[in-house]
Amino acid sequence: MYWRLLTPLVILWGSIYQRLNSGCSCDAVVSHTGACDRLDPEDKNDLPLSMRLSSENTSAYVQGRNRLPLEILKQGLTIVWST
Repeated sequence: MYWRLLTPLVILWGSIYQRLNSGCSCDAVVSHTGACDRLDPEDKNDLPLSMRLSSENTSAYVQGRNRLPLEILKQGLTIVWST
């Protein structure tokens, strides 16, 4: 097992970001990863996420979204819409 740059928490953040910003592309999410630099307390890396991403390619984000269990996404979006 290895640590992915785009953790499930970051993928969830990106999905919520896309939902709240209608018409937001995957490119926009990847470009705004600086907003979640210290989002994941389990990430022990010294460099923030935005500095570790070497590319603005969206394939890792899209693959992460496809791996994220639907139930986690539903729960995350339910919390956002209930506040």
